[in-house]
Amino acid sequence: MVRMLNVLIRKLAVHLTLLGVIFFNLSIDSHATTMSIPKGESLNCQRIVSISPALSDMLVELELEDHIVGATRYDRLPATKTREIIGGYFDLNLEKVISLKPDIVFLEGNVSNPISERLTSLGIKNRVYALDTIEEIEAAKQEIGHYCEGAMEIHSQTLKDQLASLIPLESKVEEKPRVLILYNYGDNAVKILPKLAAGRSFHGELLETLGMRNVYLGSLNAPELTREAISILNPQWIFILNGAVDDTSLMRDELIVKQISPQWEFLSSVEAVRHQHVYEIFGFYTQIPSVAAMKQLAALFADLVYGIEAETALELSH
Repeated sequence: MVRMLNVLIRKLAVHLTLLGVIFFNLSIDSHATTMSIPKGESLNCQRIVSISPALSDMLVELELEDHIVGATRYDRLPATKTREIIGGYFDLNLEKVISLKPDIVFLEGNVSNPISERLTSLGIKNRVYALDTIEEIEAAKQEIGHYCEGAMEIHSQTLKDQLASLIPLESKVEEKPRVLILYNYGDNAVKILPKLAAGRSFHGELLETLGMRNVYLGSLNAPELTREAISILNPQWIFILNGAVDDTSLMRDELIVKQISPQWEFLSSVEAVRHQHVYEIFGFYTQIPSVAAMKQLAALFADLVYGIEAETALELSH
C-alpha cells in the first residue's frame, strides 16, 4: 500500500507540474525557468529494450540507462554486463528482444512500424516515436520521462524557443547566413566531396531555428548534390557532419570540430571555401535526433557562425 501511495504521489507531482503548480518534491533553479523532478521508481520500465540510438540517448538523460536490458549495436551507452545487443536497423534479432522479457520496447518511426505491429501481436508493450522535427524530439523525451518516471527538467520555454534564443539580436535584422550541411560516412572530406546534404530534416529545421538559411530548399530529406548544384547554391558556411562510428575514443556527447581546406574540384569559388568557413564535425551527436544532441549541435553552429560562447548561451546539461 505504501509503495502504491508513493507512485500516486509522484504521478500527481508530474500532473501538477504540467499545470504550473509547484509541488513539494520539485526544485526550482535561481531563475525560475526550470523545475527538476527526481527519478522515480520506474515501475512501468524496470526492463527496457530500445531500438533507437536517439531514444537510448534520451533514456540516459532521464537517468534510466540502468533499466535498459537490450539496445542496438549503434548505441553509445555506459558499459554493463547485463545489457544485450539486439542487432541493428536491418538485422534486428526479434527473438532476442522477446527473450529479454521487456516491460516496454521503445522504437523510432511511424505508427505503422512493422516491428511495432509484430511486437504488439506477441503481446509485448511498445511505443513508437516519430523524431523528424524538433517538436517531436522534445515530445518523445517528455512522454518517456513521464511514463518511466525518469529524472526530468520542466522548462518554461519549448526546446525550439531555447535553441532560438542563441540568435544574437543584431542578427535578427540582418540577412540570414546561408549554410549547407553535408553528411560524411568515412571518406576523406578534404579530398572527396560528400554527396548527401541535409534537406527537410531535423538538421535542416535546426538551421532555420537558429536564424540560418538552409541553402537546399527542395523537398527531399537527404538529397544528393552535384558540384554544379553546390556552386549555384553558393553557401557561406559548410558543415560536414561525421558520425565517427568507428571512433570509440569519443564520448557519447563529445563533438570534435576541424576547420578544413577542401580540395574539391570546381568549387574553389564557393563563398564558404574562399573564406575558410568549411568545418567537419565529428561525433555521435551529429547523427541522432535527441534533445541533448540538438542542444549540442545548436550551440556549436551558433558559436561557429555568430561567435557565441556556447557554454554561456545555452544550458547543455538540461
